[in-house]
Amino acid sequence: MSLRRFLSLVLFASILGATAPAVAGDDSPDGGDVKGEVQERLDAWFEGGLFRVKRCEVLATRVEEESAAVVVRYRADVRFQRDHDLTRLDAVNVGTLVELLGSSSRWTSGVAVGGNRRGDLLRVEGSLVFERAEDGWRAGVSQRPLESAADSAATGGEGALPPELRAQLEELGKAVEAAGDEEGEESFGIELGELVADVECRMAGDTGRLRLASGAPSTEYNALGRGLIEVVAEAGGELHLRESTGSVANVGLLRDGLVDVALVQNDIAHLAHQGRGLFQGRLPMTELRALCSLFPEVVHVVTLADSGIETVADLRGQAVDVGPDESGSRVNAAQVLGLYGVGLTDLGRVQGKPPGDALDDLLAGRIKAAIMTGVYPYPEIARRARVAPLRLVPLTQADVDAAAETAPFVGAMTIPAGSYAGQEDPVLTLGVAALVVAREELGAGQVDAILDAFMGGGETLARHSLQAYFISPASAERGLSIPLHPAAWRKLEQLRADSTSP
Repeated sequence: MSLRRFLSLVLFASILGATAPAVAGDDSPDGGDVKGEVQERLDAWFEGGLFRVKRCEVLATRVEEESAAVVVRYRADVRFQRDHDLTRLDAVNVGTLVELLGSSSRWTSGVAVGGNRRGDLLRVEGSLVFERAEDGWRAGVSQRPLESAADSAATGGEGALPPELRAQLEELGKAVEAAGDEEGEESFGIELGELVADVECRMAGDTGRLRLASGAPSTEYNALGRGLIEVVAEAGGELHLRESTGSVANVGLLRDGLVDVALVQNDIAHLAHQGRGLFQGRLPMTELRALCSLFPEVVHVVTLADSGIETVADLRGQAVDVGPDESGSRVNAAQVLGLYGVGLTDLGRVQGKPPGDALDDLLAGRIKAAIMTGVYPYPEIARRARVAPLRLVPLTQADVDAAAETAPFVGAMTIPAGSYAGQEDPVLTLGVAALVVAREELGAGQVDAILDAFMGGGETLARHSLQAYFISPASAERGLSIPLHPAAWRKLEQLRADSTSP
């Protein structure tokens, strides 16, 4: 028995026994300045005349001491002047609108799945940075509104390690750090964190709570997971969230029985089910079942506009971030590089940080490109594209055709023009689908509960992730790469019938 497994069982057994922003003053942008800026941005990025800003209220202002810029937090009511669908994937959508106005999923409401009607009202709260210009105030970078700890924090309910036990583990960690080398310290820290998370999952399972494997903190998988905690709680249930590095890790958590449900890319789910690719040599996970498909994700090859990187082949010998170990991003990065005969060992340096950290390294010049799979517009990319000249490296039609032949359930996708600041042309790339998966033994009641949460989360779920607007019973079987759970088939049929009934 491994040391980690032994400690996990021992711990499990012992547990069972046991300030306001500063005001800028009168000389600062007012509601008229902000209203004009919001209207100008909407007219520039969407069809002219589509929106009309009806009202704009300044909530707070703050002076940035180093630059003398003024950060203005505002609330605006925006009316649709004609019918329009902000939940389309083939055009600039609600994700672009939110980033454009310095808002977030939590502070944007009024978007209707399937399209808004003329006269509908959007309520947007966001932040803009203004600088003094000769003719008044000029807006620059968008900022997301600061959220309180209560807004942004989410827990899995009861089941966390008792404080006294966590303190004991921290003391153990300090002792190991004092006695070991630097590499050993890092390895122990990772193992300890995984151990604690594993034990908390076992505790949650022992009390009958549904356990979901999501993703890293800066990903949409994690945002959806945090939203689901709230949705399930509103229905009187409890959900335990297990963060991870991504799809590959989530399959392992399911295999080990540490979670009941997981978010996994469809290409990774297929490989695990068949015992192929990176799962070669292991028994096929034939018991893996899909509960539904959520939304498409695409491969982003991000570089600086002046980097000189025109094709993926130009990355040979360069420092590149390919995503964390055990993530779907890393698998897709290897696939894209392989189309050009470039292996990971052909890169000058390989790193695998979370998306936000990887993009910060790109802006700082520490890497030449970052390859990541995610929704579009990807919030971490969109935010930085408004302050730095980023560029997406496109693939060719031959590239995507070749990938589809060798990698099942990976297909061509196009990121619409205007999805990111400075992106004047559509970008052809590879796409996958995000799935909700479980083992076949998951009971019908739990399947019903998780599908009700995903399909009926509404604005509660959308406050955490804009991808909630793209989840529906109508698209719940698109891109499935493994068999559908029998209980999921029955539930989806019911949800589709309910959505079409008068």
